[in-house]
Amino acid sequence: MLGSAVAFAVPATAHVVAELSVVSPAEGATVDESVEVVVAAAPGHTESADFTVLLGGALVGRDGTVGAKATFTSRSLRAGERLTVPLRGLDAGRHTLTLRYVSDADSAKPDVTRTFVVGDPDPDNPRSYLWLVGAIVALLLILAVAIRRRDLPQR
Repeated sequence: MLGSAVAFAVPATAHVVAELSVVSPAEGATVDESVEVVVAAAPGHTESADFTVLLGGALVGRDGTVGAKATFTSRSLRAGERLTVPLRGLDAGRHTLTLRYVSDADSAKPDVTRTFVVGDPDPDNPRSYLWLVGAIVALLLILAVAIRRRDLPQR
């Protein structure tokens, strides 16, 4: 049969989005008010991941600005790459960082979250003052030795 066409069914390939992870800080870590968040896209995937970063539900800009002043909030990361997100001047307390995929409905992935603490994790916990008690005891011991040496007769 001349002029006839044969149609083959070609399966549609799914859009493969790179898996994102937070490399640093570790889950539950205590950090300073300025922290560098490191995000990685898992190697082995063929594509990239588009995502936004949120801190406590507020968008984080590329310069680390959080909230209404945040600009350029969407990011793209290719598989096997890492990205550093600077966060500056964070308030003390527990914070939740969220990586939210910006993707098609057919490749939707759940958010990636990481919780960390800025400053003392629990100021009401007696163990959080243990270093201060240790420093006071050390100073008292040094003072006691100095007084005892002074009171010893000179030879």
